[in-house]
Amino acid sequence: SVRTAASVRSLRPPAVQKGPMFLLDAMTPGAPRDLILSASDLVAAGECEFGLLRALDEKLGRLPKADHPIDPMLQRAGELGGVHEARVLNSLVEQYGDWNPLTGSGVYRLTHDRARSREGYAAQHGETLQALASGADVVFQAAFFDGQFVGYADFLVKQDDGRYAVWDTKLARHAKTSALLQLAAYGDQLVAAGFEPAPEVVLVLGVSLGQSAVYSILSLLDEMTRPQQPIGQQTTSINTSVVPDRP
Repeated sequence: SVRTAASVRSLRPPAVQKGPMFLLDAMTPGAPRDLILSASDLVAAGECEFGLLRALDEKLGRLPKADHPIDPMLQRAGELGGVHEARVLNSLVEQYGDWNPLTGSGVYRLTHDRARSREGYAAQHGETLQALASGADVVFQAAFFDGQFVGYADFLVKQDDGRYAVWDTKLARHAKTSALLQLAAYGDQLVAAGFEPAPEVVLVLGVSLGQSAVYSILSLLDEMTRPQQPIGQQTTSINTSVVPDRP
C-alpha cells in the first residue's frame, strides 16, 4: 500500500517529532525521575554541549523556556523530509511487500500508538526486537529504549547475511555529522539488544538525485564513545531529578 507524507508523519511517535530529552517516572515509587536522552540530544551535544545543558536547566525549571519562533523555512523542510521518507518507504514496500506474519517477511511498520510511559516505550522496544527476530525484511520506525535512551530509526533493512543495516532519510545534499551520530546510536542499540548490525550505515539523501551515503558503523561507534565524559554522565551530574542532593 502506498504511503503519503501525511500518513508517514502519523506513524511517527511524539518523540520523533519533538525530539528533546524528557523526565520519566522512576521504576521505584517515590524515587527521583529518570532523565531520558534521545538521538536529537546527541546531535545537540555534538553541536553545542552548553546548549544541551541549558536545555536541561529549562526542563528542570531552573530557567525560563526559551521562546523560539516558528521558522517557515524549517517547517517546509520538515514537510519535504516527510515526502522523501514516504518515497523511500514506498520503494521498500514495492521491493519487499507489506509485512506478512505467516512468512515473516516484508516491511514491518511500528505505529507507536502507546502512551509515553516507561511501559509504552518498553513495549515499542520489545515489538521492534520481535520484528527483527521474526526476520522482517525492513522495520520502519524501529523503536529503541534502554531506560536511559529512546530513539526511532527510520529503517532497519536486512542484508543478505541476515544482519540489519541502519538507514536514515535526510533531505540534504551531503551527509552531516549530526545524522551520522544518530545512525551510530541506533547501531549501538542493536548491539546492546543482541543483534549484530551490518558493517555499514546508509543515509538516503533527498536532494542528491537519490544517491546514498554509506559509512562504516565501527568508525562511527568509536567516535561516538571516545569522549572522556559521555553525554549521559554530563547530564546526570547536573540533574537534580537524578542527583537529588545537588545544591
